[in-house]
Amino acid sequence: MSMSTMIKPALIGFVAGVTICAAVGFQYLGWVTESDSNMMAQNAANDATVTALTPLCVETALSDEVQLTAFMALPKSWDRRDFVDEAKWLGSLEGASSSLKRDLKEACAEAVFAAK
Repeated sequence: MSMSTMIKPALIGFVAGVTICAAVGFQYLGWVTESDSNMMAQNAANDATVTALTPLCVETALSDEVQLTAFMALPKSWDRRDFVDEAKWLGSLEGASSSLKRDLKEACAEAVFAAK
């Protein structure tokens, strides 16, 4: 056999092996791309921030009887979420992403409503 007749099957085998390895890795072994990894890390950081700040928001809300009475009178959950922002129970959220702000307001509104 000459060298050129051996190279073609080797290259085909190599390409097939790489393709199968990548397909199995991404589909079944949990491999992720860098962008997916960054997104998962950001979501985990947001979840941790929401978990840490929600009790502070609830404490602030429960100490504000006037605002709390108005909050409890709101019939819809999205109205309560917006009220949390208006009442400044979370303080200043400058620099926070819009998804983090939304998650914080929603968690605070749910926790305050459940606590009262």
